[in-house]
Amino acid sequence: TLLEAPDLPEKTRELLEKNVDLKTNDVTEIEEMLKEMKEFIKNRTKQVIETTEGVYKEKCYKILKCCITLLKSLVEDKNYSEKFIFQTLVTTLSYLLTLQDFDISVQNQACQLCEKYMKLTGRGSSDNNEIGVCTLNFLLELTLGKKSDKPVTKTEIKRAWDMKGFIISLRILNPVLENTKNLLLECVTSLPYLSIREGRLHIASILSKDVTLVKPIQEMIRQHLPAITKHQAASYGDVYFNAWNMAKADVQQEIEECCIQDLMERVFTINRHGLEMGKVGVRILAILSSLHSSRRLHKFSDKITELYAPLMWRYLRSDNPLVRCNAAQIFLDVFPLEKPYGGVVVNSEFLKKQLKEMQDLLLDDCHLVRTIGVKGVCRHLCHSIDCLTVVDVKQLLQIITEKLASDGSSFQVRVAVFEGLEIMMSKPHSASLVASILPHMHLHIHDENERVRKAFVKLLLKLREKSEEVNLYYWEAVPLNHLIARLCEENAVVGEELVKLLMSDVYIKGQSVDRTIKHLVKIININPRGVKKLFKYSKNVLKPVEAYEIIVTILGILRKALKEKVGNENTTTPQNARSSRKKLKKVLEDISNSGTHIQNDGSSSSPTDDQTEERLIDNHKNVAALISGAATLWVIFSTELQNKKYQDALYNLAHVFIPSFLLHFKNTLVYYAVINFASLIPINILAPVSTVAGACISELKETTEKTPEDVLKCLIFSLCAWNRGHEVIDLAMEWLNYGFRLHDLSDSIVPVRKTRRTRKVRFKPNVGKPFLAIRLLDCLLDNYLNERRLITKSYNCLYELYKFLDRIKILLEKRFSRGAPFDDLLTDEVLYGCYKRYLLLPSCLHRPQQAPDSASFIAETGESPDAINASKESVEHLTWVTGSLMEHLPQRNLYQDKDEDDVDVEENQFIIKCLLLFLAMANMTIRLNLADVIFAKAVAFFAITILGTDWKEHFLEKSIETAVFLAEHAQTYTPNDEWNLFKIVLPSLLSKILDIITFVKFTSQNIAAYMNDYKQMKLSLFKCLTIIERYSGSDGVYFKDAYNFYMSSCIEMIVKKILEENMFIPYTKLEEHPVMVTTIMKFFIKKGGPITDNILISLNEHITLNKQEGIQLLGCLSLLYTLAHCAHKILKRDQFEDCIHNAYACIKNFNNPDKSNLSIQDSNVFTEPSEMIDIYENGDKIIKQLCKHIGCAPKKF
Repeated sequence: TLLEAPDLPEKTRELLEKNVDLKTNDVTEIEEMLKEMKEFIKNRTKQVIETTEGVYKEKCYKILKCCITLLKSLVEDKNYSEKFIFQTLVTTLSYLLTLQDFDISVQNQACQLCEKYMKLTGRGSSDNNEIGVCTLNFLLELTLGKKSDKPVTKTEIKRAWDMKGFIISLRILNPVLENTKNLLLECVTSLPYLSIREGRLHIASILSKDVTLVKPIQEMIRQHLPAITKHQAASYGDVYFNAWNMAKADVQQEIEECCIQDLMERVFTINRHGLEMGKVGVRILAILSSLHSSRRLHKFSDKITELYAPLMWRYLRSDNPLVRCNAAQIFLDVFPLEKPYGGVVVNSEFLKKQLKEMQDLLLDDCHLVRTIGVKGVCRHLCHSIDCLTVVDVKQLLQIITEKLASDGSSFQVRVAVFEGLEIMMSKPHSASLVASILPHMHLHIHDENERVRKAFVKLLLKLREKSEEVNLYYWEAVPLNHLIARLCEENAVVGEELVKLLMSDVYIKGQSVDRTIKHLVKIININPRGVKKLFKYSKNVLKPVEAYEIIVTILGILRKALKEKVGNENTTTPQNARSSRKKLKKVLEDISNSGTHIQNDGSSSSPTDDQTEERLIDNHKNVAALISGAATLWVIFSTELQNKKYQDALYNLAHVFIPSFLLHFKNTLVYYAVINFASLIPINILAPVSTVAGACISELKETTEKTPEDVLKCLIFSLCAWNRGHEVIDLAMEWLNYGFRLHDLSDSIVPVRKTRRTRKVRFKPNVGKPFLAIRLLDCLLDNYLNERRLITKSYNCLYELYKFLDRIKILLEKRFSRGAPFDDLLTDEVLYGCYKRYLLLPSCLHRPQQAPDSASFIAETGESPDAINASKESVEHLTWVTGSLMEHLPQRNLYQDKDEDDVDVEENQFIIKCLLLFLAMANMTIRLNLADVIFAKAVAFFAITILGTDWKEHFLEKSIETAVFLAEHAQTYTPNDEWNLFKIVLPSLLSKILDIITFVKFTSQNIAAYMNDYKQMKLSLFKCLTIIERYSGSDGVYFKDAYNFYMSSCIEMIVKKILEENMFIPYTKLEEHPVMVTTIMKFFIKKGGPITDNILISLNEHITLNKQEGIQLLGCLSLLYTLAHCAHKILKRDQFEDCIHNAYACIKNFNNPDKSNLSIQDSNVFTEPSEMIDIYENGDKIIKQLCKHIGCAPKKF
């Protein structure tokens, strides 16, 4: 390519054409060629810069590359490279590195030539060397991603590190090298540099170069920490260590004080969130942890101990528990601190001091410190046990296992204990310690907290892995009956871990069927639900083929046992079931024989086998549990078992299994287990061999009030699975209709379709069973799967049920007009059940358009089912409730004694329950987003209406739910408050709710009488406020108004208590105030953010608002006094002072005998009018006490 250049100098052309190896030419000739090349390169570079033609540019770039390649072949020969002309050529090429918009490949080759030249000649050792500066700048820009969008490679960073000698020689503070200095500082926060060792050494060399650079670099690192990961942050520990190791004494000291100790100071006092440090804290700890692990040099280890000395012991004894948490985490990471030059005695005493600190951490008052301490100590018992004596280990383990494992103050401590013991299982010496203590801790498997139980089970899983090493099996540590009992009570979180623990000992692929059954029966004998729960959580433990084999094993062995028992006398087996027996026999033989060569315990062919099977088949509890377990396993792996290979085999097995077992176990526990199992098989598969569906219907007809709920659920679920749930509805309607006929409301007088389909339940009861009908409907529709199946397949039947139940409104009107329950079958319980189902159905049937099975319904009846709109139906029903039902709610005599009032409540309990039921269903409609804004507003005003009745306290809980659901609805669907939900509706309802809270005297003893779930009620009450705060902002008028409602309610309750007691007593604890004041103020204090910040602002506004109302002013002061004693560290001091000053200004107005004495007669209906409260005297006294407590300047008062 070079020879093709027309302007190539003659001497160069001659030498290139003469001989390919230039080194064989005369030195003088080479020098002449280099002189020509210098000018040639300059001209070509100039042409590249000036031309705009792309093709010509590319040609020039190729020529320049050839020139550089030519020079590379000469640079290693000192006969040429040490000539001045060669240096000038390299200097010319280094100029290319400074050009912008120049071909990066040409620049990269030129840079490589410059690097090679500097390395071989030893030149470029001074900071005014142009070649070195240009080369370094180019490499830095390349590795910082300024030259190319391509990812930076490790090789490029290594090239930059190879220039360390030149970097060391640079006088970096020279103003001429400002650009180089800035590029070097950019490397400090470059992730590619942090990711490889050479990059970290490069950053370390920059940090150690000059004492004036240490502080700026440390500030850069601090600002960069939030943007990097924990692993990347740990790389800075390596940087600090290498920089300290490279640096001179003055720079070393600066690194120690401004970098390492700076991080130490920050991490001790940094904010944290409970057990976890904040994002920055985690990264600083990662840096320090890296430094801790770099204590290989005695000098550096001694320096780390020296730097921690003034900080560690002070912060470990801090009054702030969160600071102690930080200190504990750091101490347990750096342990053991060493004094390499102190000698054996000094180090021994120093270690004892640290072990004493360890024990103190385990016994700290703060549960967070204890939690951190447990994990850290266990980690050191695992990894640093060599530096501990036997006595030390015993003392630490005794605290952990005897005290902290049973720590009742916090579940987190107990979790940490078992997580720590799990860490100890990773090393043989510490694992043996755990094995020696674990059998004495087996009762912790029943800990009340789920996370503790999970941690304990994971410890047992670790023990199972190490069983051979420690000579202890998990069932020796925790008896099997405890494990099974726990499994039966667990949900998926702990249950799945228990199944991982147990399953490998219950079933392994290839084991004999007898062994499998034996293990399962053992579990059943401990707890009949054990096998079902074992299989329920086995999805992530078993493979589909293993699940299939277990199902076939259970059913096959049971069928074999039954066949042996009846002595082959079952001649009633249908003919078409025989063909499946051959397939079934082969399946069972394959499974049985597959394990013979793996494990032969001598039981597969022994005579006792038949006896065992016969005993098994006679134990109905065991048989039912095994069948239920097989059904559960089939459900869990239903998708996988749809594989034709598995499905056909299971269906063939069911053909012969189900009929024989239904026949033999009629009216036993096994019978219902078989029905449940049969529900997994399509009815068209079962129909040729069994009439099980008809049998279920027949049994439903014969049910009584004594029939167990589980039996009803089993029968109904199975019928729904076979798409015959509509027959259950027909039966329930027949039973209800009998009761309705007694009140002239039979099906015959309700408009029905002329072409109504023929009922399949051919049964006209002589005596109705309305109560049982309600039980049937509850079992049917309270199950989600049943409801979905009916909606999909029998929507029209549900629609008919809804229309059928519409007459409940007439019955309720009759019942309330009568004033007493009916004397017949339609008890209040039946009416309530009908009304509940009637209210629930619109949400279930909600279909604004055509119903899902309308085509089949039209074909069957000739009519189209009406579309159901839940909101429209609910609005119509609300109209009926307000127009009819509310009229029957009687007034209440508020002045009668308690016994008479209790009688009134009992007599009117049914109408209250009905109104509450309607409000609950209306809330559900809003929550499910089935309500429009019109209905939402109507429900809000209905809630306000019933809160205005004499029975208001009974409706409080549901009305609070209404407020929450309205707030959520408004936030989501009317973001601009187009329907004034936030502006008018919600404030009105919230104000009414808080008025009721103020009016009713709630106590810890009576609150359960009005609240079904007090905890949830509290959450709902405050959720309204948080939603309003999110919607309008902390400065929004809606939020401030709502906040003032809560504050006014608290003050009114305090005032009410003052008036009842006829005296003013300030309290230091919130718990001494009325229970709802305590509840509201505790939430305000703990919530944080605007809700906490506004406490004193709102209270100050109420002080001003009530400046003319003496008793209200005392109520404000009472609350202020309590807050000053229980929340002075949380609330702002200046706000306390503002409240105190304002209150004093208001109290001064009452320094008058005529104004100061408040007559109780005008304010309190509970006391005699003889006593008076002196507003000024009480107010002045409490303000002085507040001043003393807060520390206000006396001169202001």
